[in-house]
Amino acid sequence: MEIEGNVAHICKLSRAEDTITQPVLKFGGTPVFYEETDSPKCSQCGQRMDLIGQITLKDPQRLSEKFDMAYVFMCLGKFDERGGLLCETYSAFSGANAVLLQRKSGHLFIPKETANYPDYIVDLTPEIEPDIDVEDLSLDEELVESVSEETKIGGTPLWLQTNETPLCVNCVEPMRFIAQINPELDGPYLARHTKEQRDSMNHLKFGMGYVFICQDECHSESAAFLWQCD
Repeated sequence: MEIEGNVAHICKLSRAEDTITQPVLKFGGTPVFYEETDSPKCSQCGQRMDLIGQITLKDPQRLSEKFDMAYVFMCLGKFDERGGLLCETYSAFSGANAVLLQRKSGHLFIPKETANYPDYIVDLTPEIEPDIDVEDLSLDEELVESVSEETKIGGTPLWLQTNETPLCVNCVEPMRFIAQINPELDGPYLARHTKEQRDSMNHLKFGMGYVFICQDECHSESAAFLWQCD
């Protein structure tokens, strides 16, 4: 059986020495918007979501024809007295996470809110990954293991559970995978919190995050983020 390939750009992340204030590929920090926009709020608990990352959609890969940047947000999450997560951040359309799509404009807008995460700069290495569903049990194990578990732009999603490719809420067609986010960046992701505070948070503390946009880009809100744990 001939297997087609997908281009993936594997991301090596390192903490930026200074705050990033340009519309570039980055993780953490404060969003650098092309349009004046409020950071989204969780529909389940009402608190402001934090930026997980902003992903360029024209470079290094042309992942969109209409949009230039995808901004990925996730709620800090609230927990019950037993430590159970109340905000369903793992679900693509629960309202506890969001992906905003924007086009380039003549100006930039940086919110004044304080970021929970430091800025991470990204160094990219291109690779070719097999175009497969890693949950297909008939596939050779070595082939499945060639799909990277690292943070990456493009490529093939490495599902930790079942294939949960979301359907666009507008056209109801399967979305296109654009990025995978591994929480193991360069150590503790939250720089300015104590260990006790970090342990109480759920920003991709474990598992894997996945970012998608509509195949036909039928709407400016046709994008999604979800995560899985193993």
